[in-house]
Amino acid sequence: MKKYLHVCPPWYVFYGENNLRQPSTPLGAAYCARAALSAGWQASIWNGDLLPTGGDVRYSEEISGYEGYLANLSRQENPAWGEFRAVLRAYRPDVVGVTVLTPSFPSGVRACQIVKEELPGAKVVMGGPHANALPDEVIVDPNVDAVVVGEGEGPLKQLLNAWRLGKPIAGLAGVVTQLASGEVIHGPAAPMVKCLDELGWPAKGVVYDNHGLLERDNHGLVMYARGCPYKCEFCASPALWTNRTRWRTARDMALEMLAIHKEYDTRYFSFEDDTFTLNRRRTVELMNEIIALGLPSIPGFRWTCNTRPDRVDPELLDLMKRAGCAAVAVGIEFGNKHMLEKMRKDFTVEDVREAVKMIKATDMISSGQFLVGMPTETPEEMWETVALADELEVDSVMLSVATPLPATPLYFEAIRLGLIPEKGIDWAKVTTKNDGILMTVERDGKHVPMPLEQRRQLVHDLHEAVNKIQARTLERRNSRRSWYEAQYLPEDEAKPVTPIYGIKKVS
Repeated sequence: MKKYLHVCPPWYVFYGENNLRQPSTPLGAAYCARAALSAGWQASIWNGDLLPTGGDVRYSEEISGYEGYLANLSRQENPAWGEFRAVLRAYRPDVVGVTVLTPSFPSGVRACQIVKEELPGAKVVMGGPHANALPDEVIVDPNVDAVVVGEGEGPLKQLLNAWRLGKPIAGLAGVVTQLASGEVIHGPAAPMVKCLDELGWPAKGVVYDNHGLLERDNHGLVMYARGCPYKCEFCASPALWTNRTRWRTARDMALEMLAIHKEYDTRYFSFEDDTFTLNRRRTVELMNEIIALGLPSIPGFRWTCNTRPDRVDPELLDLMKRAGCAAVAVGIEFGNKHMLEKMRKDFTVEDVREAVKMIKATDMISSGQFLVGMPTETPEEMWETVALADELEVDSVMLSVATPLPATPLYFEAIRLGLIPEKGIDWAKVTTKNDGILMTVERDGKHVPMPLEQRRQLVHDLHEAVNKIQARTLERRNSRRSWYEAQYLPEDEAKPVTPIYGIKKVS
């Protein structure tokens, strides 16, 4: 049987002296592994951030560790790469798929190079948000045989079938290739799946975990819908999923959660949807299915989600709480009217205040996602955002720094203002924890790049202010988490699980 290996290149491991790690079953990789399995291939996943050394990712460390991240990323060798070589030699895949986000693209390029060094005959296909946005830039890499664009599962199955049968791949739907002459061939757009149930459940049991780091709650990443109708200037989701939203059936989603629990004893789930409560009717359907299956009665069962402040109401939040929701993260972004309007957020600061008030009224954990450092945004406007975070006193504050993700309106604005080059950009710097690469100052009526030291100091000061806000809510957050963890009974550790999810762990 042909073998497929899906790679999530290391990224967090480059942060800090002792590295960070992210013990999880990557959701996109698990969907691709399912596609390979359905095509009749053996499938495995290697998560480059699943290492035995280093601490788990702490959100606040990413900004402070940015300089160390850049330095470590430029080094050719890291313990992660040694492990990757060992996996390649032991598993010997025929095809390797590499998922790349924009900041992990340099690491993905290195992974492709290592594949060809270790297994010259193996095929390499790259996909993910960055490859989708810039396929012509990616395909010219001599170590990449094909690039998948759009929704990847269908094109990946076509590729695997063609390579197994020795057929040409140029012109396949959703696939970009390069001929020996150098000509780049774009296949037609691949049709998108109408009902996400057709994809099957992601294959979560095929992750390499030779160090025994995956625990029961590391398998709980799930997705109910793909796509978002909104047009936020900085968001790359429309470029990948389009502005059309598609759902799974509520029954299928709830049954998958039950199956994951039965196989892995998972009790914590995180919905990765852009806007979980986008469609109220569908949200209510899912809550009712979760309740009907008895999931909230499982000790310690809970889940989290992301949403917008204008997509919640007291009745819906109350139902979510009864269905086991423990925390709601709200995409707030900015604390002033001007930036909310410029970024096309379509809600107001007052909407934000009301949403957080409603979430707190349910006694669920509230989380606020904030963004600073946009082009033309003044320091005063950035501090207004921090002031709003201070006023709201949500349980968790997540601060990001503006990032020019390719194919977004923000990306093209950054090029127009001369903040990033049109060609030859260092993608390693395009991360949500950067040093303010898009910050500007106004001179002679024009917006020009803010001096490096000035923007570094500003990011540092904003970060420190947010950390102080976080410190005030630390005790409350920890008490909430401790309560859920206390629901796990000691005898649960020895409780056998029922292997109905379908895929055994890779050894």
